[in-house]
Amino acid sequence: MDDTSSPFYLHHGDHLGIILVTHPLTGFSNYNTWSKDMAMTLTAKYKIGFVDGSLQPLASLDDLLYTAWLHCNNMVCGWIINSVSREIGFPNLEGSARSF
Repeated sequence: MDDTSSPFYLHHGDHLGIILVTHPLTGFSNYNTWSKDMAMTLTAKYKIGFVDGSLQPLASLDDLLYTAWLHCNNMVCGWIINSVSREIGFPNLEGSARSF
């Protein structure tokens, strides 16, 4: 995918370890700031559609864009998971591997 404005485009520097927001979500106290920062960043990366519902999921393996959609959706999910504090993101998984 070479169209940099496509929601399916991933820059070669995009990876799961990228820090998208300065401070992780810790609860109600910083939700408004965190959500605005996250939405702004995802909009700048053309990925906001994966979380606001404007980009419909591709459920068919027959769709030519399914692999690209799955790859980008998983990347966005990873970015969000990594921007939430462990205490609220995965409170019961201390010291154990996450399985999806």
